[in-house]
Amino acid sequence: RALYFRNTMKIQYITADLEFKSNKDLNTIVQEIGELNHPHLNQWIEDIYHVVLGGSGIDCSPEETANNFCNLIENLSLQSKKLWGTCFDKTLDIAFESGNKPNSVTYQLPIDTIKRLTELGIGIAITIYPTGSYSNEHQ
Repeated sequence: RALYFRNTMKIQYITADLEFKSNKDLNTIVQEIGELNHPHLNQWIEDIYHVVLGGSGIDCSPEETANNFCNLIENLSLQSKKLWGTCFDKTLDIAFESGNKPNSVTYQLPIDTIKRLTELGIGIAITIYPTGSYSNEHQ
C-alpha cells in the first residue's frame, strides 16, 4: 500500500495539437501561425502535405487552446484562408496523461467552442498517454 501512494500520478491535460493535410503546399499557413505554435511536422509525405502545430500546453486549458487555434485560423490572410479551404483531416488532438489521482478529471469544451471548430471544419480527437509519458515526477 505504501508503494501505491509513492507512485501516484496525477491525471492531467498535456496539450492540444492542430493537425491538417492538403494536396497543396501549406508552408504559407505555417509561416503565418507556426512560429507561435511549435510546428511538430511541416512536410510532404508521399503526395500529401502534413502539418502538426503544437498548442500552448498545460499553461492553458483545452478550451483555451482550441479557441487560440480558432483565432489563428479565423485571422489568416486571404491567401492562407484559401489554402486552409484545401485542407482535409483537420483535427484538434487533445492530449492527456493518465494517472490514478484523483479518481477522475473532467474537461469540457463549451458548445460555442465546438461550433467554432465545426465552422472551421476541425474535428476533435482525444489521445491518452500512459502514466509517466510526460511527467516523471510522482505527484
